[in-house]
Amino acid sequence: GAGCAAGSDLCITRSATSKPCRPAQTPQNHSHTNTHQQQTTPHFFPLCDSQHSTASRMDAAVVQGGGKLVWNVQGKDGSHKVEFAHGTTTGSRVIVVDGKEIFRKNFMFMLVGQEVFKIGPHTGVIDIYPCGLKYSYKLTIDGVPSTEFSENRRRVAQCWTLNLDGQHHLIVLDKGNMEIWVDGDRCNAQPEFVDCGTETPFQLGRHSAYVLTSTGEGGKRDKITHRLFVDDVEVDAATEARD
Repeated sequence: GAGCAAGSDLCITRSATSKPCRPAQTPQNHSHTNTHQQQTTPHFFPLCDSQHSTASRMDAAVVQGGGKLVWNVQGKDGSHKVEFAHGTTTGSRVIVVDGKEIFRKNFMFMLVGQEVFKIGPHTGVIDIYPCGLKYSYKLTIDGVPSTEFSENRRRVAQCWTLNLDGQHHLIVLDKGNMEIWVDGDRCNAQPEFVDCGTETPFQLGRHSAYVLTSTGEGGKRDKITHRLFVDDVEVDAATEARD
């Protein structure tokens, strides 16, 4: 995607001065839709119990005679759709990410092995194993099984989707390191201390935006909230959609 320029990791340190918290206007009905985050389990296929441990079976799929597999993966920059087609007659392998073909081999002698590819800012690996007369396929992201990886990302990410000036935007906040991703790219945004917490400002096209992070009474970390404002108007957080 296109968006903000890449930035460095953010480190929040208290400055000598802080500015007052901005008064928020009444939320307006920005047109926004639910995120397209989905479970990462491959579709339709039975599993080979002899090939995988219980922890990894959710990420493995078994197909006789090859076929096409689909995973939906939640990354730092939003959700991605990974499609893998394997022809066991010719050994062909095709990888498609978000509708764009990124890898193709039309003929291979080896029917098993692995393929490494990029998925947004992450590295994906598809492993192909023999499983009796069938083949088992497993996707890992940054070395972690895809289901576990996506669940971890959902726990640390907060998302907003909205339409501005006729364009759809996805904003993802990584609550672990306070990175902000806009339409698939990381923003070079620096937090600023205000009376009620921190504001992390960034540009959204021609609009000014910021994420307000504040804690509950007594500074309790379990009461931390993150709210997005565009032109000083709050945007509702997106609701995660699951299969």
